[in-house]
Amino acid sequence: MSLESFKHKQAEKLSEICGYTGVFGMLISITCMVQHMIYGLSHWLIYLIALFYCFAIISYLLLALQKQYAPLLIIIVAALSLVDVLMLFIFHVISLIVVVLLLYSVIAASLLYMEGIAGRLRMRAIEKRREDDEWMERI
Repeated sequence: MSLESFKHKQAEKLSEICGYTGVFGMLISITCMVQHMIYGLSHWLIYLIALFYCFAIISYLLLALQKQYAPLLIIIVAALSLVDVLMLFIFHVISLIVVVLLLYSVIAASLLYMEGIAGRLRMRAIEKRREDDEWMERI
């Protein structure tokens, strides 16, 4: 196996993991948002939670697009999901899909850092920036 084919397989694996993780995260977040809009009450806190779901959707979209700062945003989504679950428990409401979003976010953040995907995304962004700088100098 040559070095080029190994790099190609690694890039393909990175693309698949980020793509599938991002798409499924977006689907779970959209499901939470729809449930929230259907069963939510008219309260300022409810609208704040809706903004969190929008943030989660955007974070998972950025992960699917393989942006370098997406892993950090997924950690923030996991922390905000924990706050969301705790608020729902305080209001004596249990939503399974919100708990699923919390678990999925924690597992996705762990996977991104344990597999080294966050570092690879960062290196890819640095290489792309370096290549863009080279082309700007030539033009």
